[in-house]
Amino acid sequence: MSSDPLREVLLRAECDEPVFSFDEVQRWLPADLERLTRLGLLREGEPACAVACDACGAWHIEEVFWQPSVREPSGQRAYIRCPVEGLVHVPAERLRQWDVDTGALARQLAVAMELSGTLDCIIAGGLWKLGRRRLAGRRDATRC
Repeated sequence: MSSDPLREVLLRAECDEPVFSFDEVQRWLPADLERLTRLGLLREGEPACAVACDACGAWHIEEVFWQPSVREPSGQRAYIRCPVEGLVHVPAERLRQWDVDTGALARQLAVAMELSGTLDCIIAGGLWKLGRRRLAGRRDATRC
């Protein structure tokens, strides 16, 4: 179980695709995921197009495909092809993903640091002007 989901969110925010899979968030306490979504730092994203195979123990990544099914209310069921186990059903829950909202993260950091002024995205997803704060008698812009 992960000891610090917030740290994981901060590290993931630096990635090109800041997304957490269902399998990753399952290591967290449910209250941690709920808190991070309530704060707006994570938001549910699009369903995964690929997942790790949990049928053979190798945890290889396979592309998800859909087949018609009368068992599902949606009329479709997700599957992957495992080289060892063959066709493997993937429960819809395992396709869930959460995106890191870098804008919300920047806003929360600015509030926590008690910064004033405007929050500006300088480089999409990477560099933010968070605001201003008085330090050593001077008011300087703070960048993250």
